Amino acid sequence: MHFSDKLACGATVKVIVPQQTEARLAGTCFRGISLKKAGNFKLWESATELFQDQTVVRLLLEELDSQWVEGELGVFSATFIHPEQIGWESTSPISAEVADALEPFNLNRHSTGLRVRADRTDMLAPLTHGLTVIYELKDDCGGPISIIRSIYPGADVGELDGDVTNREQRYFYGWEHPGR
Repeated sequence: MHFSDKLACGATVKVIVPQQTEARLAGTCFRGISLKKAGNFKLWESATELFQDQTVVRLLLEELDSQWVEGELGVFSATFIHPEQIGWESTSPISAEVADALEPFNLNRHSTGLRVRADRTDMLAPLTHGLTVIYELKDDCGGPISIIRSIYPGADVGELDGDVTNREQRYFYGWEHPGR
C-alpha cells in the first residue's frame, strides 16, 4: 500500500507500507474491528483504511514535514492522539497494585518484559486515543519517502531490546487478552 501527498514545505512525500508489514500487522493490530483484544484496532480494518483517515494523514504529514525540513533522516516513532478511541492498548503503566498479576515473558529474542497473566481476565486492556507509528524517512533523489515499519494502538514503548518493562515502566497484555 502506498500514497503520495504534499508536505507544508512544498515537497511531495511518498508513504509506503510494505506488504510484509501489512501481513504482520494483520495478525496483531488489524484482526477485525469487533475483536476486543489488546493491541487491536477498533476503528480500522487495515493499513489502507487507517491511511484513508484524514486525521491520521494530517498528523503524519505534519510529522514528516517537520523531520524533512530539519533534515532529519532515519527511523523515528511518533504517537498521535486521535479524537476517537482507536483500539485497545497492549501496555499499561506499571504500579505496585498489579505486581501479583504479572509474569515475565520474552517479547522477542532481544527483549523481555512483564505481562498480565492470562488468567487475570479481570484486568482488561484499556481503550486508547493514541496511535503509534514507526517510520523511516529517506531522501529519494532529493525528495522525501517514508516507509511505515509498524503501527499500533497506544503508547510508544521504544525499541524492543532489553528489559522493556523496566525501561519504559509499562507492562504488557498478551495478544489474546480481552479489552474493555
